[in-house]
Amino acid sequence: VLTTNDSQKSFFMNLIGAMTATTWSCQTNTGTVNVALNRNGATGNFSAANSACSTTTTTGTFSTSVLAANDTVDFLINSIVSGSPTRVTVCFAATVN
Repeated sequence: VLTTNDSQKSFFMNLIGAMTATTWSCQTNTGTVNVALNRNGATGNFSAANSACSTTTTTGTFSTSVLAANDTVDFLINSIVSGSPTRVTVCFAATVN
């Protein structure tokens, strides 16, 4: 079962160059989890703080959409809302500036 300890630091590193994030989504295998994406280790500066991910694909919102070269993105599990999820999948899309 997932816990907040299963958050992943630097699951993405921008090795391409300046980008603009356009969308992100998440999904669990069961239950609901509150998640967030942080940029460069700073809390709340990339996605909304608590986007609820469930078994149906959820689309999140961005606080800022800028990704500079060498920026990293962290995936945080803020809380387990319901069920006993064992997997969360997170994807985001961006365009190269």
